[in-house]
Amino acid sequence: MRKLLASAAFVAAATPVLGGNIEPVATIIVPGAPMTWTGFYAGAQLGYAKLDTRGVRQIGGVDLTEALVADCEDGDIDGSDNNGPVDSDAGSIDSDVDCDDVNRAADGAGVGATSRSREGLTYGVHAGFLKQLTNSPLVLGTELEYDRLDLDGAAGAADVVRLKAKVGYGTERFLGYGVVGPAYIDYAGEDETGFVYGLGAGYRATDNIVIGAEVLQHEFDDAFGSRDFDLDATTVNLRVSYQF
Repeated sequence: MRKLLASAAFVAAATPVLGGNIEPVATIIVPGAPMTWTGFYAGAQLGYAKLDTRGVRQIGGVDLTEALVADCEDGDIDGSDNNGPVDSDAGSIDSDVDCDDVNRAADGAGVGATSRSREGLTYGVHAGFLKQLTNSPLVLGTELEYDRLDLDGAAGAADVVRLKAKVGYGTERFLGYGVVGPAYIDYAGEDETGFVYGLGAGYRATDNIVIGAEVLQHEFDDAFGSRDFDLDATTVNLRVSYQF
């Protein structure tokens, strides 16, 4: 009996007075921290490359001409001694000019005053760090990137390394940016440093996966020790990155 009375008293106390209003319980939603672009990331890229050469290539200070190539083919220059200049179809040149270098350069740059283009596939990897300023859409960063350029022609592939500074505008999902920095290329058996600049964009498909694209222009002036010989490269890449 006591248990029955106690239960009735509890129900009466818990039941609102007849005709009274039942106050709704407020639901408080605490928003999570907004996503930013700050953090390390790494990924891969795949795309199209075009490499242009302009001017007269030089080997050992000698213009790369048809006459120089012919001397190598005829055996007038074998690079086997170092006894000073020899007279040949190409003029007076050092006898230690390496004909292997001559042939590689002819494949890559052409002979004489030429303008040559080569195209192909490019692919590689990248890694970097971004910092989005507090309460600001401004995003700053740096990135190290490697690309392999599989070009048509006898000279074959080129290797490109870039160290890019990035400045961009970011929303929660989208990032647009520009890049500039030094670039290195290894092509036709020789290497050169220059600079790269371009534009890119990224879209955050998930919290960690970013897909994007970049268009980059590379310039290498007076390349490979040759005066008035320039090498330019354009790449258009699709990118996938994982943001940590």
